[in-house]
Amino acid sequence: MNTHTHIKDILNTMRANRYTYYNVGSDNITIYKQLYKYISKHKNKAITHIGMMQYNNTSNDNTDYINKMKAMQIISTNIIH
Repeated sequence: MNTHTHIKDILNTMRANRYTYYNVGSDNITIYKQLYKYISKHKNKAITHIGMMQYNNTSNDNTDYINKMKAMQIISTNIIH
């Protein structure tokens, strides 16, 4: 029984929209794009159960950029290789 969530199932929520880069410096935009590219390369891999719980518990009280960066950092550190 495989209960792991695959990255491709949640990758669309990480995609930048018009609010993501609002008031964000160019260095942070570059970091965001690199992290998104890294996660995109591993889209067919799964995320650990604990990583998925951390992803689900990320707060939506921050800006779009901060929410997505937190989620991508959690995902990138919990990829099952």
